[in-house]
Amino acid sequence: MSKNKFFATTATAALVASAIVPAAASAADLKDFDSVPSYAKEAVKFLADNDFVQGDNDGNFKPASTLMRAQAAEIIAKVLDLKADGTEDFSDVESKDWFYKAVVATSPEIFEGNGQGQFNPLQQLTRQEAAQIIVKAFDLKGSADLTNFADAKELTWAKASFETAVANDVIKGKDGKLAPTDNISNAEFAVMIKRAIDAAEAPVVEVPEVTSVSAIDATTMEVTIAGELTDEQIAALTFEFDPSLEVTKVERKAAEVQTFAATTSTTVVLTTEEQDADSTYNLVAVNGTELETAVEVQAPVAPVEFEVVSVSAVDNTKSFNVTLEEATEGLTAKDFEVEVTVDEETTTAKVVKVTANEDNTVYTVELENDLYLTKGSVSINGVEKEFDYSETAEETAISSIRSAIDNDQVLAALNAPVLSLVDVNEDLAANYLANKANFAKDRAEVQKNIVDYTNAKFAETVAEGVADVAEAVKAYDSAINATELKTSLIELDVAINALSASIEDEARFTEAVDSEDTDAAFKPVSYTGEEAQEKAVFEGKTAGLILADFLSNVNGSLELSDIQDAIDYLNELLSVDNDIEKAITAFEAATEEDLVEKSVAVIGEYYNGVDAVKAMVAGAGQEALETKLEGTYTAITAEIEGQLTNLNGLSVDNIADIKTAQETFDDVQPLVNALRSSDEKTEFVKTLTAVKEKIATASKGLLDTVNAKVAEPGDQNADLMAALRNAGITSPSKEEAGVFAKAATAGKVTFTSIKEVTEAFEDAELVAPVNAALDGVGSTETALNALEYSAFINLGSTLRPEVATNFYLNEVANETEFATTAEVKAAVDAAIASHKALLADINAATTITGMQDALQAVADVALQVYDKEDVNEVDPITGKVSSDDAENVLDALNELRNSKTPTQFKTITEAVSAMTPAE
Repeated sequence: MSKNKFFATTATAALVASAIVPAAASAADLKDFDSVPSYAKEAVKFLADNDFVQGDNDGNFKPASTLMRAQAAEIIAKVLDLKADGTEDFSDVESKDWFYKAVVATSPEIFEGNGQGQFNPLQQLTRQEAAQIIVKAFDLKGSADLTNFADAKELTWAKASFETAVANDVIKGKDGKLAPTDNISNAEFAVMIKRAIDAAEAPVVEVPEVTSVSAIDATTMEVTIAGELTDEQIAALTFEFDPSLEVTKVERKAAEVQTFAATTSTTVVLTTEEQDADSTYNLVAVNGTELETAVEVQAPVAPVEFEVVSVSAVDNTKSFNVTLEEATEGLTAKDFEVEVTVDEETTTAKVVKVTANEDNTVYTVELENDLYLTKGSVSINGVEKEFDYSETAEETAISSIRSAIDNDQVLAALNAPVLSLVDVNEDLAANYLANKANFAKDRAEVQKNIVDYTNAKFAETVAEGVADVAEAVKAYDSAINATELKTSLIELDVAINALSASIEDEARFTEAVDSEDTDAAFKPVSYTGEEAQEKAVFEGKTAGLILADFLSNVNGSLELSDIQDAIDYLNELLSVDNDIEKAITAFEAATEEDLVEKSVAVIGEYYNGVDAVKAMVAGAGQEALETKLEGTYTAITAEIEGQLTNLNGLSVDNIADIKTAQETFDDVQPLVNALRSSDEKTEFVKTLTAVKEKIATASKGLLDTVNAKVAEPGDQNADLMAALRNAGITSPSKEEAGVFAKAATAGKVTFTSIKEVTEAFEDAELVAPVNAALDGVGSTETALNALEYSAFINLGSTLRPEVATNFYLNEVANETEFATTAEVKAAVDAAIASHKALLADINAATTITGMQDALQAVADVALQVYDKEDVNEVDPITGKVSSDDAENVLDALNELRNSKTPTQFKTITEAVSAMTPAE
């Protein structure tokens, strides 16, 4: 059995079964914690336990009291561990104020003043202010539809903040309203902060847009992805290549000056298995989803440039340490040229393995052939080192062992390279010295005896540890009262942790257990004998009972493998219980939008748990876990049955009833599909099938009319609008109906359900404003924002107007009329790429002429966006943007390039603004 496996799994058991008591929760110090509303208790406890909030002078949290701006600043500063290095200077905030550091730390990036130089620290914080500062503080992204909130139309400056806060579940509303101007309570703010922390920490695994892939060296690639990714998202990324190429590590590229910074992007570094030189690889899938277009990357062929400054011997006769002049990452066997000279004959040596130290300044190079019993020199990349592994050297090493008189001398003798004893255990130095007569023979005998001796000592220690565990189990079996039972469990905990420490003694997962700690930890165990085993509910506090029960049922003498099996068994129970608990917790916190998804997840975890328990050997804790799983299943099927009863009773006499029935059907069908075959599922499917037929029959006439009007030649929008209204579409416009018909005709769509009509029209509702904007009606940026297309949204408020104008100019020139959002998104991608190229050309310019060419390319865009009327002033000789304008921009760019932190223009606006230098 693997020693490492035992140690790792022992750690999990030790953490659960350990008798160490955690520190007292600080939430318990809040005198009025019991008065905190149930919805806020978890959040308040979390913030109090982490010292992010405290009570008032009387120790009260006062959940219903409103929060001041200064208090909010202090909480955010603590949560984010911000330093007081902001730049804002408010007339109503002085250095002596208790809130001074918090205000400075959070301004102006998070908090803003009132525009008149004041912070208003004692003013009550409103919900819309809370939404804005939380979105800023936690850098939340995304945008949600707010139309379900009754007062959404009342929003003004905080609308975007609410959209993002709702998208991240930070705000869920009050009685169906957002209540933006209401003062926020302590409890409400605590809940929002906890939700924001969860949202910021949650990895979002999506299929990112890959913009480029490049090979850096034989084991490293860089992938650039559109948009900003969090560290959690980066950690969740997976990549698939054709031909197959294993990716062993994914990490964020260290910050550097980008060649193009117009669009927000993230570059990640992939560590791969060694790529075949001159081979072409295709990135075909990310996060398990196939890319529409594979991205090609050419493996590098150029060798890495580095300089070797010295070569030294190590602790064996096949390897050498190679020290480099500068740290160099990613060197492989192919990068080292090794020649060995013995008896004046030089041969090329094959390198079979290289490993680097932590800072990549020293590489250990292992050769294919052993140099034992030879003497000569080795040359690695031109740097020579003499070696002596001859018989004489071996005899000298053996002699040194014989003559050793203390621990240091015997260790030095055993570490002689000619003996090839890797990682001699220094802790056994005294034992080696006492037994040196057994080792002082030839190299082979030294190696064999050292290994045998070390293994024997290890086996002896492990055997003692196993015996201690067995004694604790024996004491558990013979316990006749609560005190003896508790003592036996403490002894078992100590014995398992000691055994773990003996296997991997450089790390201990629990400290020595004293009586005071153990009494508190095992206080819930108050049963005796068999009753204790029967009542051992499956919770962390009874983990010791589960281990003891498992080990007490082992036939014959207890072995190390039995202890491993017991820990594996406990970990399986923990894993099943944890997975089902996580699914249930997520279900209980689900919103209307993700309720079905979370419900299906609970069903999946239920079946996973059932399968896992079936595969386990019999043992304590299973019965309670099975009861919990059965309770989950009963709750799920009862919910499905209730929904089906409701669905079966719905009428389909009009379009409103049909849509309600369809929505309910769509909610319950995934739950039924997620169930495994059973009598219950069979009945559920029968009910669903009957309801589906009833909906289809009621919808047929309406759908026939819609399909007929779509198919009619010519402009039939008026008739189609009437058919859409009859199909449940509210107030369709002529333009929307036209887009709807065009998309259906182009896709040769025949609608078979009201849901399909609704979804197609929702797409048309997004496309119609884009077409209108291209005709000069409405804002292009507003229409594109409504698509909620991440590639566009993630550009940020500064870049979106530029790209929107680029999009407008491109599509007006092409006389485009879009039919689907997919077409619009493709055009947005083209506009982003075009904008990126325009800015890249400006940033690449090094001469006035080059800058003139780059600026002329953006002249049309600049006229419409940047309010730069003289941008088309032409040089009378070149006919381009004036040389004065180009020179001013080039001067500004060079200042950025030569600044302390070199950078470039991040937007075209920035570049165009430099045409006229500041006075």
